[in-house]
Amino acid sequence: MERDTMENNQKTGNLTIRIEKELLDSWKQVCEKNGYDMSKRLRIYIQKEIELDKKSKNLIDIIEKC
Repeated sequence: MERDTMENNQKTGNLTIRIEKELLDSWKQVCEKNGYDMSKRLRIYIQKEIELDKKSKNLIDIIEKC
């Protein structure tokens, strides 16, 4: 996987999403357990999905097969 683009000091945008607090809290625990803050982990997911899309693969389909 490519390096996190935030490490390249690129200009950033903001993303606001609505998510149930319980789901958000659970995901925050997963992120912390795996050594990432939520923002960085989400960027990694987005980057990986873009990489897979370029290969005509769907990240959600891959995840659902697990």
